[in-house]
Amino acid sequence: TNAGTVCDLALIVVNPPNLVITKTADATPVSSGTSIGFTITVANTGPGTATGVTVVDPLPALPGVDWAIDSDPGSHCLISGSVGDQLLACTIGDMAPGATYHVHITSSTTAATAGLLPNTACVSASNDGTVCDLATIVVNPPGLAITKTADATPVDAGKPVGFTITVSSSGPGTATGVTLSDTLPSLTGVTWTIQSQTGSACSISGAQGSQLLSCTFGDMGAGASYSIHITSPTVACVAGTLPNTASASATNDGTVEASATIVVVQSGCTRTAPPPLLPSISIVKTADLTPVSAGSSVGFTIVVTSGGPATATNVTVNDPLPSLTGVVWAIDSDPGSHCSISGAVGTQVLSCTLGDMAAAATYTVHISSPTSAVTAGSLPNVATATSSNAGTVKDDATIVVVPVLGEVATPPPAAAPAEAPAAIVAPAPGPLPKPAALAFTGENVDRMVRRGLQLVLLGGLLVLLSLVRPTRRRRRGVTLDPAPAIATSSRDTASTTSRDGRVVRVGLRLLALGVVLFGGRDRRR
Repeated sequence: TNAGTVCDLALIVVNPPNLVITKTADATPVSSGTSIGFTITVANTGPGTATGVTVVDPLPALPGVDWAIDSDPGSHCLISGSVGDQLLACTIGDMAPGATYHVHITSSTTAATAGLLPNTACVSASNDGTVCDLATIVVNPPGLAITKTADATPVDAGKPVGFTITVSSSGPGTATGVTLSDTLPSLTGVTWTIQSQTGSACSISGAQGSQLLSCTFGDMGAGASYSIHITSPTVACVAGTLPNTASASATNDGTVEASATIVVVQSGCTRTAPPPLLPSISIVKTADLTPVSAGSSVGFTIVVTSGGPATATNVTVNDPLPSLTGVVWAIDSDPGSHCSISGAVGTQVLSCTLGDMAAAATYTVHISSPTSAVTAGSLPNVATATSSNAGTVKDDATIVVVPVLGEVATPPPAAAPAEAPAAIVAPAPGPLPKPAALAFTGENVDRMVRRGLQLVLLGGLLVLLSLVRPTRRRRRGVTLDPAPAIATSSRDTASTTSRDGRVVRVGLRLLALGVVLFGGRDRRR
């Protein structure tokens, strides 16, 4: 009060953080089979510190995509979850003004990978909310194709023959590591040469009668194609067929095939030439049993036969095996140890290398698998046999695995009718028990047949007794009433007739139910 007033000033500056996140694809679009990746960059561009910084990134999925962390300098990130449902999560902590953090994730792709991989990553701070960024990778599949065309067919013996093979990639992706293989057909006097080709990727190797066309094209972009024209002379008076299958493969698109056949015929031949000896092969695939109940073993038998008259050369078998839950294939019988099964469960393949097969030679292999209680559905299977001089043949078979769903309700046994001359009082007919749901296979069908036979016999016996008893009463001139001293009146007669009618109706119903159950054996067939 006697010294006046004095003041002082102080300022507090509150600096906000400013989180920024950037997500960038390594490359897009890419072709199937190419590695892919994203880089996520988090930065604090504000003047204040961002506290408790975290990143969450649900990763996109396609067949063949399995994400992994390629670079994470501070080891703040991890990927959790199963393939197809993966999550990238990072706990970065506090980020000072100007601080940045990078994480790089990658995945391989396969021939089955195709489509869009959109990906959104979000960063949050306890003092600065949440920001997100989106990037997308496009995976384009290749479209590898092959055609094979005969120059002409049929052709007179003595005139040249030829094939044109064209390999193309329709895209939109690039077909990588493309190759072609073509075991050329043989006939007396036939020697194949390359007449023309788009570049210099192809060559023919091997002696006459066992020549092989091979090509190495490398990568083929969308719209690319390559053509090869091969020709050969033929010999007068030598007739036969020239079947030919060419196959092209890409490291990211499997294998495609094309076939063509030239028929060489005799025309104006002045000398008698023996008919050429041509090879032939056949394949038969047979299911051990179908349908089968879940829990039973299943199996196929494959028989390859050389029909002659010439030897079939370089015979092979390829059989992509069918899959269901609980099915794991194994070779049960392979006398010459020429076969093997490769691949994981669900993608198993049976392969056999049988070599040359003389006329009438056969080879049999048997494969089998257990099933489980949850196995249900069809096991369709196609096996292919190929020979370098007899073409390709196929055969298929299917096994149906059905679940066992329940048991049939067993009707109570009926008491045998008494022989004493007492009146039979039939119970009023009521609703028959309804069978539970049942699969018509194996043991259940046998049980239904036995129950059906019992019901047929019981129903027939009741009907027979109802028909015989009135006849016995008429013959004896007395009633079957237990009080013989009382004369039979019209009311007694009507009562007895009503009881007999009920017995007949019950018997007929039992007969009908028995026939239905007994007929279940037809469903089994």
